Amino acid sequence: MVIFTGYCFTEDGEREHQVDLEVESEVFQYANIHRLTYPRVVIIDRLSEIVVLEIRDGKIFFPEEWQGRKPWKISDENK
Repeated sequence: MVIFTGYCFTEDGEREHQVDLEVESEVFQYANIHRLTYPRVVIIDRLSEIVVLEIRDGKIFFPEEWQGRKPWKISDENK
């Protein structure tokens, strides 16, 4: 069951593509793969239509209750 949708945006704000994600580990994997390639990555909870994770210029923003969860590992390069 698809719970989240991931979007990547180019420098000029164009949405590059959309991906359906089923579990939190897929959200973290998708964000980690695209965080250095795109200036903006957004993950939306499809049921509530709320942004649950956003990356802007390599800086990660996500709800406090997700902080510290595995498999997310923030390396020194994105602090």
